[in-house]
Amino acid sequence: MDYQPWTFDGVPERGGMEALAPCNGLTIPTGGIGFFSPEECVEILKVSRVLPQRVAVTGDGLGRRTTEHRKSNFVEVYPHTTTNWIFEKLETALRQLNDQQYRFEVEGFFEGAQIYEYPVGGFLDWHMDIAKGYMSNRKLSMSVQLTDGAEYDGGNLEFMDFEEKGPRGQGDLIVFPAFLQHRVSKVTRGTRYAWVSWVHGPSYR
Repeated sequence: MDYQPWTFDGVPERGGMEALAPCNGLTIPTGGIGFFSPEECVEILKVSRVLPQRVAVTGDGLGRRTTEHRKSNFVEVYPHTTTNWIFEKLETALRQLNDQQYRFEVEGFFEGAQIYEYPVGGFLDWHMDIAKGYMSNRKLSMSVQLTDGAEYDGGNLEFMDFEEKGPRGQGDLIVFPAFLQHRVSKVTRGTRYAWVSWVHGPSYR
């Protein structure tokens, strides 16, 4: 492969960059305040209570599963006659927000979704939502606050290099590229519930 060598004191000038349209919102979370009504959030939570709950784990990159980096429970949700309205509403927002800000090539929700429960002491360490295998095709992450932020302390959705925390009003929608480092801080009072889903698309290129 032909290439132009460089050192830190002699980086060659880049050419043609002016021909590339900038995408200044590429690494900035977006979303909608009050995207779901409180009544809709209650209906979503009803769905979670009739599905089997599991303890959330994290892969360590070596094929092992651990709870060291998180403490939460979750249920899996897939499109169904009782849940189609949730996915359809999210897809409407996705198309608009992606067209306005990210301009990714996306296909849809290939994994369904998960509803997370963070009890007192619940948390999720810094991580990205993109990884090997099917997770490499994740383009956008979507999170919906299902609990009123006044009902719990801590449990903030935080992004690395951003001082601002994610909105925590009931029904607030947060959308961000799957490669952004983020975490959920430890819950110190109450219980936080959140809907999480990922939008897939062709490989980055």
